[in-house]
Amino acid sequence: MASSVAFEFQSQTLSGRGGPVSFPPHFYFKNVIKLALEGGDLQGLPREIVLKKKDAENESLFETEQRCYDKLHYLQGRLIPRYYGLASIDGTPALVLSDVGGITMLNEGMPWLAESYLRETLRKPLEEIRAAGVLLEDVSLTNMHYCGGGVFRVLDFELVKMDQSVDGPVVREDVDSQVESLVDRYQERQVAIRELQSFWKQHSAVDCWKSSQKNELLPRDVGGSAY
Repeated sequence: MASSVAFEFQSQTLSGRGGPVSFPPHFYFKNVIKLALEGGDLQGLPREIVLKKKDAENESLFETEQRCYDKLHYLQGRLIPRYYGLASIDGTPALVLSDVGGITMLNEGMPWLAESYLRETLRKPLEEIRAAGVLLEDVSLTNMHYCGGGVFRVLDFELVKMDQSVDGPVVREDVDSQVESLVDRYQERQVAIRELQSFWKQHSAVDCWKSSQKNELLPRDVGGSAY
């Protein structure tokens, strides 16, 4: 359920409606808040934003992600979220990010994509990030957003290694491994979704048949008009 959230940004108090990001059936990210901003003066921010709060138990991850966004500034808004700076929510620092839209590869609404097309479209953002000397260590279906039109955008830069080798063969090997892992998990997920849909479709048909059989056994009204 959406609620009102206030935060400090560039010495101004802004507010919006939203809440923590969650993905059915059991993914819940309490430190990641998606908001639709309210009011007229948004301090240069878009109407739809994401606030990613610092986790007190993993402060170094927050600092790593902030540095990574700075390093990948030329990919912001195109292949990764745009980073607008730091905000504060009840005294807790938070990254202010754009909402990239689309859906995660884990989402049940994720379309079936041909393997060759999938590999090609996944490779583009992953290769540009890796060529910048950044090695993603948490490449998962939840961190890849499919935005349609052959565009994937990458989220979450807490678990990365920076200043890595940008030698061509090394980059290709790392990206090949990332793409392979994503394709395998995506295909497994798609098969599972379709099997589940088939299961419920079959059971729905059986339930309808049982219902019709019960209706056949009900006493019928004899006589009266056909109209």
